[in-house]
Amino acid sequence: MADTVANRPVSGPTPSAGQQERHGGKLRRTVVIVVLACLAGGCAARRESAIAAPLQVERPKQPIFCPGRPGVPRFDARDLLGKRLRTAEGVARRKGCTVQVVERDGRFISVLQDGRVNRINVGVEHGRVTNIVR
Repeated sequence: MADTVANRPVSGPTPSAGQQERHGGKLRRTVVIVVLACLAGGCAARRESAIAAPLQVERPKQPIFCPGRPGVPRFDARDLLGKRLRTAEGVARRKGCTVQVVERDGRFISVLQDGRVNRINVGVEHGRVTNIVR
């Protein structure tokens, strides 16, 4: 009986077991070479965020208090340092304060300067609060 592919006869000789093994070896070798090339830097160069530098957090020596709402004890805004921005906003909101990003990834942002005393101005790098801007 003739070999068939999708119910159609296959033309030409069928590969022997040795030929199939050699072809599989070449494919395996090619895959290994491509993977090694990617690991050596070809593919990793596009993913700079995969290898990030350690986060530099500037922690002031003196406490920075946010007055918050009446009846809610004030809290030290330094507690927000190192937290993700959304987490920091939630912590500040529970204490009656708001967070305003004035610096993002090394670039200053135009912000409101309306004199609110319950606002904490912060700098953010890679989504984390890194400093408190006075």
